[in-house]
Formats: sequence, structure tokens, C-alpha cells
Amino acid sequence: MKPLTHLAARQVLEQARAQQLEVWLSLHNPGITQTHIGIPDLTRPDAVCNRSHDAWFRLHLDDSDQHSTWIVHKPTQPGMVSSLESYDCNGELVLMLSAKPPANLPHTLHWQQLLQDFAAKTA
Repeated sequence: MKPLTHLAARQVLEQARAQQLEVWLSLHNPGITQTHIGIPDLTRPDAVCNRSHDAWFRLHLDDSDQHSTWIVHKPTQPGMVSSLESYDCNGELVLMLSAKPPANLPHTLHWQQLLQDFAAKTA
């Protein structure tokens, strides 16, 4: 599999919003990991708002900081977990998008279908 475009995270968030699909958005940096769950609200071209659970949350995506982005599938005890992961130029995880936890089957399958369709369109 090849890395996705640096706009992939924004495009997947736009698709999740269009489908009213809640997303688990996890931000990583050396000091802290922040997790936010909700339906993305893309009201500005440079910001992603999570309007469901964290009304205050606003993410400003700098697409140029995302060196590589991948769709990742991990087998777990309850089943397959799929995510979209973006890494910086040092190979450090900076952003992960996945189905909201706990992964309930219908939501997880809907999320996996969204990622599968996205990958097929960008292949």
C-alpha cells in the first residue's frame, strides 16, 4: 500500500461529516495525547470542529505538516480496527481518525466502508 495524499485526513473528515458519522479523533505530540469524539463540522477551510461531545474543540489542520498518511488495519480480539493515521517527517504519529470507541459493530463496519471507499477512489 502507498501513502495517501496529505489532504486525506481532511477529505475523510468531510466524508464522515456528510454521512453524519461520529469519529474518534486522536491528536498526538510528545507531551500529550488528546482524544475527541463526534461528528466533524468543517465550517472553516482551516479548521475542524467536533460539535457533538466537545463543543469547545477546534482543530486547525496544517496539511503541510502531515508527511505521510496511511489507512491502517489492526486485528484485535473483538475484530478488525481500521484507522487513518498521519505521521510527521520524523515518522511520529500526529493524527489518528477511527470509529468511536467502544467499537460497536454497525458503526465500525460503516467506518471501515468509508475508508475502503476512500482508498479505492484515491488508488
